[in-house]
Amino acid sequence: MLIIYGLFTILERYPHIYNYVVEIIDENAEAQYTAAVRFLRILKLEICLLFSFVIQQIIASSGVHSLKISFWFIPVFILAIFISIAIYIRQSLKL
Repeated sequence: MLIIYGLFTILERYPHIYNYVVEIIDENAEAQYTAAVRFLRILKLEICLLFSFVIQQIIASSGVHSLKISFWFIPVFILAIFISIAIYIRQSLKL
């Protein structure tokens, strides 16, 4: 989790190397870069929450010898990421 957090933090510093939905020109560059960095921070938060939850579940089940993660955990996590992506793309196209 710390490695992914660190890589995302470094990647946030270079928004000009990302791929964008729209063409980047002088008029929209700042808004697009800001939106992309915001999206990356949200994605980083979601991934860190995922790892934190899984680590917490592993620690909680260490005495029981059985890991019990709800069936809905993965679909909800994937849905949250796709919703974040959709919101970012919509916002990027609007800018």
